[in-house]
Amino acid sequence: MLAQWSDYFATTQARVQNATLKAAQQYAFDFALKHGLPTRQQEDWRYTPTQHLWQAAWQSDAELENKVPPFEKGGPGGICLLNGTYQPDLSHLPDGVKVEIWENNATKHLASNEKLYVRSFLASMADALCTRGLLVTIQADVQLAEPLQLLHIIDNSAASVFLPVHIHIEFGENCFVEIYEKFSKSTVTPTWYHVTRSFVLQDGAQCVHKMDYSQEEGKSPLAPLLQRGGILGEIEVKRTSALWVTQKTQSRYEGVCIARAQAWQRDEYYFSLEGILASTKWRGLYETTGRGFNEVRHTFLHHASQTSSDIVYKGIAQDTSELVLNGHIEVKKGIEKVDAHLTNRNLLLSKAAKINTKPELKIYADDVKCSHGATVGQLDAEALFYMRSRGIDEPAARLLLVDAFAAEILDEL
Repeated sequence: MLAQWSDYFATTQARVQNATLKAAQQYAFDFALKHGLPTRQQEDWRYTPTQHLWQAAWQSDAELENKVPPFEKGGPGGICLLNGTYQPDLSHLPDGVKVEIWENNATKHLASNEKLYVRSFLASMADALCTRGLLVTIQADVQLAEPLQLLHIIDNSAASVFLPVHIHIEFGENCFVEIYEKFSKSTVTPTWYHVTRSFVLQDGAQCVHKMDYSQEEGKSPLAPLLQRGGILGEIEVKRTSALWVTQKTQSRYEGVCIARAQAWQRDEYYFSLEGILASTKWRGLYETTGRGFNEVRHTFLHHASQTSSDIVYKGIAQDTSELVLNGHIEVKKGIEKVDAHLTNRNLLLSKAAKINTKPELKIYADDVKCSHGATVGQLDAEALFYMRSRGIDEPAARLLLVDAFAAEILDEL
């Protein structure tokens, strides 16, 4: 199977003219070859069905036509990517924000990328095949009044295509930015879309990052919860992602993610707290329906003293879908005064659905406050009975209970 991906890599390299990009691709591909394709024998991929990824005949994106659909110009602070390609005519950059094309800057941040490659095969292989992406720079002391919208539009009518994208964002000292990231799809052929995001928060920088991966325009992530059914139509958009956040002294990152999977998804989030008083807050709501599969992995690495991480994420699975959730907190040796807490709560809405959850702590220091916990349950039968006895029909009662379960995360978005 690696031979197929080696051929893909050779095809990609043959059409890349930029020497800087070629060097970055080779660097990433060497990492991927060194670690090999993931298998279920590896703990991080134990529950992940991967054969349909590695064995599928994915085509290069070289022939993909980026015909701009009739979308309106981006709103305040909008960055628009169509099939991973930056669309300046559909974007609008606020003052203090600069966008450069990935191919001219691909080797600038290989040091931070290397940390990600060691942990994520997906990130290294995707970067090896990546010819699309952006370097975004937020100037120091910038305080954006409006959210910086990041819109991914997937519009593919070509053969089955693998679309890898890399977005690197540098947050200048003492800046404040709210990023709203959204996925929108309109495709008639199977597509695998992968986005790697590497964020670097300099001293005192603050980022609020809100992600909506529900993949449906104009619908609340809860609206289809109790509607049984399979994958939308016959078209699957397989989506994978990797996020690596590096935090310097007194920086703060707050992330909120809502993801709805009807097909196949895997998201990997890594947070490296490297400066004193750096802090991270994470809230996530992950839902699987139909025959969908979603795996979400969270890793929080405390490399500096007096850092903190506050993590709460919830899962909802119904029909015959499967949800895999992993949370990992690690405190390095010699680090003190760390405050890190991880909580995972899950809800099964059918007997055939599956949820696998694994919270982990690796503590190599003494003077820390760390905790973790996970629960998996069903809707409260007594609460359902009470509402039905008050004249509320069962579907409405179930929706009310699910809504209450998810409200803590939805209110953050």
